[in-house]
Amino acid sequence: MNSAFIAACQQVTSELAESVRPLYTPRVWDELGTGAFFVTFWCLQSGDLIVPEAAYTRQINLLKSQMEKLKANNQWTSAKKSSEVDRCQQLLDRLTDELAVRRVHVSRIRAWLAAEHDSWFQPASSSAWHSTSSINQLEGNSALPPTAPAAPFTASSSAPAPTKVDMVTQFLQLCVYPRALFTPTEDYWLLYTYLSRQS
Repeated sequence: MNSAFIAACQQVTSELAESVRPLYTPRVWDELGTGAFFVTFWCLQSGDLIVPEAAYTRQINLLKSQMEKLKANNQWTSAKKSSEVDRCQQLLDRLTDELAVRRVHVSRIRAWLAAEHDSWFQPASSSAWHSTSSINQLEGNSALPPTAPAAPFTASSSAPAPTKVDMVTQFLQLCVYPRALFTPTEDYWLLYTYLSRQS
């Protein structure tokens, strides 16, 4: 099930990455790494990365407590009591179902991020880095086998090779700062960055 979800996400982000490509110069894409990372960053929100378990638990416990109080209330008629208990039970069932759906959604998103994170934070241009083994050596992973670089966007061969500092700079300028400034309640980007760098 996760593999179909991951494939669908990859297709959508790939198409979106192509559509946003004209927004910035090839050098920006080369320094940022991949358009898929940029698109993924801007498409996700906190609800895609975390389940507010404490909030759900608090509401579920509140409803259960309310149901117990209703059952113990001797001042109401049995019909009114039954109606209120049924209403609380429906809310409880809806919350429980919603929690289960959100857990599945977050699990799928995290599986997708885990499948994608290795292709992020790498130069997009094969001309910018002469081989994957040089990337591995820069990262101290010279024992890793060479892999095909992700290259959806190409940069001019006359441009100097982007460095890790260039990548971080573009990431901060195009992703983190705008998200933090324009959506201050969305602090999910910190978790997103953490998850995108996990193995």
